[in-house]
Parts: sequence; structure tokens; C-alpha cells
Amino acid sequence: MGKYILPRTIALHMAGGIILAAMIVVGSLFWMSVQQDKQASSATLTMVAGGIEALEEQIRTTTSDYAWWQDALDGVSAGDDQWIYSNMGSGVTETGTADIMAIVAPDLSVLYAWDNESGETSNPVLVPKPIVDRMTGLLADLPVTTVVARQAIARINGQYALLAVARISPDDVEALGEDARLPILIMGYYLTPERMLGIGRNFLIDDLAISDVSVPDDKSQLPLRGIAGATIGYLNWTPHLPGKSIFAKVMLPVGIALAVFSLIAFAATANARRLARSLADSEEEASRSARIDSLSNLPNRLSLTEEIARPETGRAAAAGRMAVIYVDINGFKNVNDTIGHAGGDTMIRQISQRLRSVVPDGMFLARVGGDEFNVVLTDLDEPETALNLANQIITTISPPYTVDDLQFHVTASVGYAISAQGQCHRWRSFAMPMWPCTMQRNPVPSSLPSTIRRLRVERSRISRSRKH
Repeated sequence: MGKYILPRTIALHMAGGIILAAMIVVGSLFWMSVQQDKQASSATLTMVAGGIEALEEQIRTTTSDYAWWQDALDGVSAGDDQWIYSNMGSGVTETGTADIMAIVAPDLSVLYAWDNESGETSNPVLVPKPIVDRMTGLLADLPVTTVVARQAIARINGQYALLAVARISPDDVEALGEDARLPILIMGYYLTPERMLGIGRNFLIDDLAISDVSVPDDKSQLPLRGIAGATIGYLNWTPHLPGKSIFAKVMLPVGIALAVFSLIAFAATANARRLARSLADSEEEASRSARIDSLSNLPNRLSLTEEIARPETGRAAAAGRMAVIYVDINGFKNVNDTIGHAGGDTMIRQISQRLRSVVPDGMFLARVGGDEFNVVLTDLDEPETALNLANQIITTISPPYTVDDLQFHVTASVGYAISAQGQCHRWRSFAMPMWPCTMQRNPVPSSLPSTIRRLRVERSRISRSRKH
């Protein structure tokens, strides 16, 4: 399966690229939606804060207008209840200029108080004394010649209220002495659920509300600071998340597009893998064809050269455990001349089958020429093993062959060479290199003459043994 490593690698890389591309697309869309939601949430928070600031500015302006009024100062100073209600208190009870109003004497006692539900009659205890003291304390650092209203949020009778406070001053405040003691006006809006919803609708928020405690993480919130600066409540609302909505809408078409793209890409990947496997098979077949004799289906001369060049073969030769047997078929030319090359090919196949039957497993058998074969032994226990195999080859080759209903007799000329321990022999017979010196880099003495003589002796021994 090693030949398919490259196709698998190509397929995995392409599949990984497809998955990565899909993850990048989806991840980018998700990141964009998150960023858009963050921007929308921040913008909504800014708008809500701006809405509260506008309400604060409105109550400060209204309070300043009522406080910087000579007639108001005169009416309060004279204790003219009718004028005070008609020109000031009615703004709360009848026209809705504010939701609550209190007029405080210079000694900080409450003279008058109304809210939007109290009616014409003043109720001085409507605004608790601690709230009065804290609100009037906001003016402590302002000179009496400065008519400025300051605001804060407080809880009155269980309701949140946005209050503003200012001194009731004459038209000519510059004429006042630094020790002048003036009455004080407190006005405010109740932060009712209806008022909060109205503010929220200005910013497309449907559920703007006030809570006493912090809200869950899925809600946006804005702390409300009390008179002393501490948090006394929270404005909260469900944030508008356009990014999440857009992400949900675009994911269907994007998902379909990604699915189609993935199908096409995976089909292309499968095709590329199939082509790569086909190429690997073709390369393997080409490599096999280059090393296998197509007629006999035995290894060819190139395979023999590679077998001899293997380090294992070299070590066997150096240890004196390697032998090469050379087989030449006698009389094969007569077969070709009699029945043609097609018949000769048939006979070569028959000879190859006989050689396979006699050469043991683990020995290398190759066809190196038209009628020439080599056997390489790399686990030789004793020299007689090569001799015995040579005799078996001669015996196996000798019986007649039937080709196209004709019988033919051929014989085998067999020779063999055995490596000497510690030496590397070079032997040539019929111009065929039987054992190249691959194991030693330094020049080694050639034993060609003695090897050839030994081959001749061995061949004579085999011939004599066959006659007897």
C-alpha cells in the first residue's frame, strides 16, 4: 500500500483545504456578525445614555426656569399659597410640566409639595426629609448669585425619580449679598415603566426598564447613580443584535453554496486521487515491466543487476555464502528454425516453468538473454549445494518438449561460481558479468583465470557424471 501514500496525501491535503476554506468562510461570517453585534450594542448603550442625559437636561432647564423668577421668590416669601399653586404647583398637578415639586424654606423645611397624583392640596411630607437634605446639599458649593440647577436620581416612596434642585432667585441675582438665604425648588420626573418604554422606543428598544439588581448577561444595562454617587439601580434592555440575525439569514444560502462547493471539490478530490492511484499503478507496472521478462515472467537482466548490487548479496559474497549458476540452453536455435519464433517462445515458457519447479524458494532466478538463465544463491551452506542444484537443472531441462505437436530435445550447459570468503571475485562467461565487486572500494585482485578454469572443471565433472 506504500505506493498509494502520494494519492492519499493529495486527497487529504485537498480535503483539508476544503474543510479549512469552509471554516474560514463560516468563521469570518461569525466574526463579522459578532463585531456588528458589539457595535450595535455599544451604539444602543450610547443612545440610551444620551436619552437619560436629555431627560436630565430637560428637568434641569425646567427647574431653572421656575427658580429664576422674581414673582416666585416674592410669592414664596409672602406665603401666597394661592399664587404659588396657580403658577407653580399646577404645573405638576394639571399640565404635567413635572411629576413632582417641592418648595423648601431657607431653613430646609418643606413648605409645599405636590406630585402628579396629589391634587391641589400641598403635601409637605411627599418628599422625604433625607432626600430634601441630600438634594439641597448639591447646592452647597454654589454661590447664591449663580442660578444653576443640579440633578440626581433618588428613590421616593418606592419609585425611581430624576430630581433637579435650584435656588429660587430674584431677577437681579447680582444684587444679592453673599450671606443671602433663599428658598429652594426641587422638581423631578418619576422614572415610571411607561416613561422608560417611551424613551426606549425612540431607539427601537421595546423593553427598556429599571431593575434594582444587575441583569443576566443576555441583557444590556446602564447603572443609575444616586445622590451620593453610588449605584442604586440599573437600566436594562434586550440588545438589538443585527449581526446574529444577518448571520442566521445568510447561513442558509452560504451553507448551500458551501455544500455544493464541497461536493464539487470532494468529487474533484476523488477524481484526483483516482488519477494519482492510476498513475501510481502505471508507474509500478512500468517499473515491473522494466524488471520482468514478459515472455517467461521471470526477472530480467536489470533485476539481476539490482539483485547482485543489494547490500545483502554483497555481505553473503563476502562471507563465502554466495553462488551464481549460469544456464545456457543447447539446441534452442534448431527449435526457432523448425517452427518459428512463436514456437520458440512457447518453448521458453515451458523451460521457465521447469526451472521454477526446481529452483527453491528464496533463490533468485532470472532470464538474462534469449536462451540464457541465471540463478543467484545468497544463503549457501556448502559448495555442494550449488553443484546439486546444477545437476537438478540439467535433469529437469533434459526431458523432451512438445510444441505444436512436435517433440524437441534440448540440453543445458550449466556452470557456477562460488564466492571465496573475504574476497570479491569477478567472473565473466559468455560476456556476462556474474558477480561485480560492489562491496569493496579498494582495488582487489581479480581471480578471473582461476575462476574460468574452475568453471571448466565443474562442467567436465557434471558431463562425466551424466554419462555414468
